[in-house]
Amino acid sequence: MAEEREAKESGGLKWIGAITGLVLAVGGLLTAAAQMGLFAKAPENAAGAASGAAGGGGDVADADVVIDTDGTSGTRDCMGGDAAVTSDKATVTLQNCPEVRIIGDDNRITIAGAVASIALDGDRNDVAWAAGAGGGSPVVADEGDDNKVYKGH
Repeated sequence: MAEEREAKESGGLKWIGAITGLVLAVGGLLTAAAQMGLFAKAPENAAGAASGAAGGGGDVADADVVIDTDGTSGTRDCMGGDAAVTSDKATVTLQNCPEVRIIGDDNRITIAGAVASIALDGDRNDVAWAAGAGGGSPVVADEGDDNKVYKGH
């Protein structure tokens, strides 16, 4: 009787151990997937196409600075890295961002410093850039509707 109870308890512990291991494994996969940006909004996954057309490559998960809160305002410094704006109705100045991707809608973006490429998948965005990389104009890939991209002050 004691051996039977011990076998049942041991089997139960094995099940608990197996379930715990499974939960930890799934949790690890979910964490890794989130870090890779696999749980991003659907339009974010479209960023790679426009970014590639603008001489970039990669997607929002590759961006060093991501603006993802609707209505955000302020200045963000990319420190030489890339930026992605996935929010709507943001008013942001981006500094030192050689590549900018805008997926959200109704944003007002000012790009300070030299920018090599601007990719837009969102609609009704207003993007002013100060200087293109190498003294020219940035490469612009506009897959959205009613976007304005122009040289500002």
